[in-house]
Amino acid sequence: MRSASQRAVTRAIDRARRSLSTEKTPASALWSSPRPVDTPSRDYDEALRRGRALYRDVCREIPWVMDNYSMNEVTTATKLRRAVKDVMRAKIEELETKTRPEDRANALDIALWRAREELIALEAHHYQRHHLITRFVNPRAVNASKAKRSAFVDDFLSGGRIELH
Repeated sequence: MRSASQRAVTRAIDRARRSLSTEKTPASALWSSPRPVDTPSRDYDEALRRGRALYRDVCREIPWVMDNYSMNEVTTATKLRRAVKDVMRAKIEELETKTRPEDRANALDIALWRAREELIALEAHHYQRHHLITRFVNPRAVNASKAKRSAFVDDFLSGGRIELH
């Protein structure tokens, strides 16, 4: 079963192919063709329903992501699904605190459109494995690289050690 984002991409590619001339078009031009955009939500409840639908679409794609990005080595599908849910909930809480009640539906729509584009980019392999690991599996790894270095590493990077040939 194909996700809604895959169907949207397929429709956009088909539309782009029909509108283009008979010349051979590079694949990047087809992937970069405009995608159909949903109509704005009428109210915040509809935007939340669309958010839940997007979450379900993402959950349907997790087995594919686990297989194609070899994520089975570092996490399980359940943990990845939980991490996606936590990211989405944190974004909704941020929108609720930073926007006025009358603007929340529009702000959530924009966030959902961006998330849908990220899902399409992920499916098109525009992300690398380490992007997923540092974003969803172990976000603390980003901060760990800023930890205090040892005296040996500082000395080595400063050029104080002489290499033997």
